[in-house]
Order: sequence, then structure tokens, then C-alpha cells
Amino acid sequence: MTKAITLSAVRSVLGLSKKEEQVLRALQGQSPQSVLALATTAKVSRPSVYDIVKKLKVRGLVKSQIERGHRRYSLVDARTLSDTLYSLKKDLIGFVDGREELSAVTDGSVVVYRGRNSVREKIFEIFSSHSNERFLGYQGFNDSMDSWFSIFTSEEISDINRLIKQRHLITEAILPTGWLKSMFQKYGTAWAKDYEGRTAATCYIDSEYFDNQCQLFAFKDAVYLIALKDQMIIELRHSDIQKMILAFYRFMRDHGRNVDLNGELRRLIDEEAK
Repeated sequence: MTKAITLSAVRSVLGLSKKEEQVLRALQGQSPQSVLALATTAKVSRPSVYDIVKKLKVRGLVKSQIERGHRRYSLVDARTLSDTLYSLKKDLIGFVDGREELSAVTDGSVVVYRGRNSVREKIFEIFSSHSNERFLGYQGFNDSMDSWFSIFTSEEISDINRLIKQRHLITEAILPTGWLKSMFQKYGTAWAKDYEGRTAATCYIDSEYFDNQCQLFAFKDAVYLIALKDQMIIELRHSDIQKMILAFYRFMRDHGRNVDLNGELRRLIDEEAK
């Protein structure tokens, strides 16, 4: 299955001819094969198969070995296929949009988004592409909101808060003790009204564990590590990494103090109005 997924991407990136694709398919999921066997399976002439496997070998997709005096061909391992694919994409595409794929092996991938424009687009895409599901968030305390304002305007931050509510994301947040009061004092009633109702469950943890300006967003299909100060987002789509990070999240939640964030927000808004 891993090879099948990777080969599909390889075919797309390389723009293989019909005959090359048929040979690649014939190699998929099989033991090492002779040129004659490949020609029969792929329904491609033997001379063409010779040329094709030679090209695929040069591209790093196929390897050969001698068995009982005959040369046989097979696909390289899944990790090598993934590394080859990444190298090809990097050369062909250049990742000019600030997106850099670091790895795409086994069941997952790691993608880094760099630069203000790439990060802005990704943040909006994250929330617009998810709906009616749990959204777990960790919010650093050390002037982390200042980093948001270095990327987004006040109106855009309110748009993001409204988008989260419109998409019916069930938000669970881990925040440093006193976070809401500090935010309200700094950004006022307008921010508070847009934030009210955004979070379904909140857990306070001692602020000593939040000496950073980063955020963690976790959805069922991906985890995002966000450093807006450095204009960078790391997107993780790998089951074991997701399980590890969510275990950390669950530990913090289980050892924190549950608070009624929306109730506290309404109280602060009412007090400000008096």
C-alpha cells in the first residue's frame, strides 16, 4: 500500500509515458522480474522495456540484481521512493510558495510553511477546511498574541475567531492560568465578543509551562506546530507522531484545572460595560 501511494505521486510528478507507467505498474508489488516477464505483464515490447528500466534506474526508482545468471529488476524500497519523489518535486516545483515538504514516508508527511504570506494562507486554510469536529489548542503565554498581530490585522483575527465558530469546531484549549484576564486587559471588549463562544472546554495550567510564543493546533487528520514570531508552521501528518503529541496534550488536560472560559468572558464584558 505504501508503494502504491508513492508510485501514484511519482507518476504524477514525472509525467510518465503510457509505456513507462505500464512498466512501473508491472514492477509494483512484485518480486524481482526479468525483462521478458515485465514485457509480458506490461504488454510492452522487450526493447522498450530495456530502455524504460534503464531510465527508471538512473532516476533512482528501480534497482537490479543478478539471480542465477539473469538480471532482474524491482522497485527500490518505500523510503528511497519517498526521498526520490521529494527531491524531484523540490527541483521541479521549487516550493516557491513557502511550502517545503521535509518527508513523506510510511503513513505520513511533514510539511513546513515559511514566510508571512504562506503562513497567513495556511492559517485560514486550516480552519476553512475543517468543520464539525474537535479542535485541540495549546496557546503559549509569552506575548504570543503579539506574534498574531505581526501576521494578521485585528479584523482578520476576529474573522478567524468567527470562522472557527461558523465551522462548528468543538474547541478544547489548554491555556496558562490568568490567560483570559490578561488578554481582555490587553485587547479589550471587541476581541472578547468575537472570542466568546469559540471555546467549548478550557483547562488552565500553571504559567511556568508556557514560557514560549508558540501554539499547537490538533485535528483528527493533522497536528500543526505554529511559531508565528518566526513566520513558520509545521504540519504533521503521521499517526505515531500525532499519538505522541496528543498524549502530551491529554496529560496536561488531566492535570490542569477546568474553567468556564465563556462564563468568565461574559463576566469581564459585563463589568467593562458598567
